[in-house]
Amino acid sequence: MHYAITTQHLEMAKKQRNVFMGLLVLSLSVNSLQGLERLFSTEKVIILPPDIQKEVWVRGAEVSESYLEEWAYYLASLLLTVSPTTIQYQTDLVLRHVSPDFYNPLKSQLHQEAEHLKKNNATTVFQPKEVAIDKKAMKATITGTLSSLIGKERVFEKQQVYEMTFTMTQGKFLHLVQFELLNKSTPEEGTNP
Repeated sequence: MHYAITTQHLEMAKKQRNVFMGLLVLSLSVNSLQGLERLFSTEKVIILPPDIQKEVWVRGAEVSESYLEEWAYYLASLLLTVSPTTIQYQTDLVLRHVSPDFYNPLKSQLHQEAEHLKKNNATTVFQPKEVAIDKKAMKATITGTLSSLIGKERVFEKQQVYEMTFTMTQGKFLHLVQFELLNKSTPEEGTNP
């Protein structure tokens, strides 16, 4: 009788072990499938720039045109509408969104412009008129009027076209990798801030 009870307990323990092993294998399979799905999925993440006017989205290394447009408009405003009292703060804001490869050259350029503005007590104002996007190249071309003032006197006003190139880092962060003036001024048109 003792042998029968022990055998019965042993059989019951084997059944429980098999059930738990089956549940463990099932759980590991589900976890593995979820891990693979997370690894290979491209989730659409909605990111909000500081002053958003349109819906923007990011999926992997791809971004919406409106996202590029919003960031280009925002960064152009920070870079081009400056005064001696605001340029340092605005430079710091811009440099947070710059690619590491472009950081030092842009920082040096912005430092020179800050010295020029402070020395001449100058202010620049950029009024964007149009932003054209090349989504595949991650570029934005911004056209607008750039005005320079020394004190209250307007010394320069010209239609300018700037191009910004961006890169996506870690599928989350849009970084500026290039900012350049496309239509250079000739000496008789005035100095370019």
